[in-house]
Amino acid sequence: MDKANARVKQLKRQLEEAEEEVARANAQKRKVLRDLDEQTETAESAKREADTLRSKIRLGGAASDKFR
Repeated sequence: MDKANARVKQLKRQLEEAEEEVARANAQKRKVLRDLDEQTETAESAKREADTLRSKIRLGGAASDKFR
């Protein structure tokens, strides 16, 4: 009976360690997803800004052609 109790305690300890590892992995996954969201927002903002600048350059170039 003592062996069985010791085995149960060992398995409980292993289960707790595995649950802690899963919790750490999930927390890391959430952090990576937050970082990815931030990077995606930054990239989208940069793309919008680049598109705006390209548009201004095209319009500016077309406007300067009119004056030649």
